[in-house]
Amino acid sequence: MGAASTTDQAVRDLAAEILRRPPYARWRGSGDHFFWDWGSHLWVQHPGLYGVLVVVTAVICLLLVWQLVTSLPAASLAPRERPPEAGLALAPRLALQAEALAGRGRFLEAAHLLQVAAIDLLLRRGRLHLSRFEPNRTLRRRLGGARLPPPLAGELVRALDELEVRWFRDRCEDRDLYLTWRSVHRRIETLPELA
Repeated sequence: MGAASTTDQAVRDLAAEILRRPPYARWRGSGDHFFWDWGSHLWVQHPGLYGVLVVVTAVICLLLVWQLVTSLPAASLAPRERPPEAGLALAPRLALQAEALAGRGRFLEAAHLLQVAAIDLLLRRGRLHLSRFEPNRTLRRRLGGARLPPPLAGELVRALDELEVRWFRDRCEDRDLYLTWRSVHRRIETLPELA
């Protein structure tokens, strides 16, 4: 063997000897037993501190379980949709915003706001059942079964189709589309609330 391999072996032997010394030997385990070794050392050397640690851990676990047990039933009983009292002024506010946008020539956004306002009115008046974030195809299907006068339901579906084309494909301003949605929204405003 050459001088380099002897030197390498000597370094390895010296490193092994150093790692066998007490200050380093206890940290040379696999690492999996560190927590258990530390816990047993704490149990033997400081039993009072160990007991406090166990009690605190148990209390934290119990509090977490209690929080889970109390919050799940409350969450399952919470209303999934916004109650009618919350945001009563949504449709009128949206209609005012739409009017302001239309005044600035932003007819597409104005029509979209009137669509949201019209759907909000239909939901609040009990004429349409729709969950949040359902797509327009579901809205169209539900409008077929909605308690609306047939001409209004048809006009609503046509306005919805036209807005969808303008919004997602053309992205062009259309004053007539805005006027259609304004007319639909005003007719929905006149509908009485159903039980």
